[in-house]
Amino acid sequence: MARLPDRLIYVCSKVAEIPLWQDLRAQGLPIISRWIDLPDFVENNREAADNLWHEMIAPDMRRATDMLVFQRRRTDMFKGALLEIGMAMGHQLPLMVASPLGQKTRREAWGTWITASNVQHCFGLKTALATLGYPHLKIPRTT
Repeated sequence: MARLPDRLIYVCSKVAEIPLWQDLRAQGLPIISRWIDLPDFVENNREAADNLWHEMIAPDMRRATDMLVFQRRRTDMFKGALLEIGMAMGHQLPLMVASPLGQKTRREAWGTWITASNVQHCFGLKTALATLGYPHLKIPRTT
């Protein structure tokens, strides 16, 4: 993983986590994911989807030094995040996965990528942030 001052973190999660990422970025987490700033997330709009993936996500991923994947609930299913994870794996980017899933369940749910040498797992976001070098950040309460 990159040294703390040089770190550029791409965050990956359900769209519902946008307020969380905006709050953590305001506290100093160096998030470079521009998708968290979209006023209305892309739904059923091909032109907007092309712009999202080709003009925002792909360039942000190329600039990132680390990826932080967050799964709040065991039942949260990833969709677009799986493509983002694949892109990160292709670039051999260090991945920090914060998830409540145990090792066997993670492997069954997500496949072999979760056991790759560039993937590290934490059982919660607070632990993941501390591992990344940001133990002082406060995780906002959610509704």
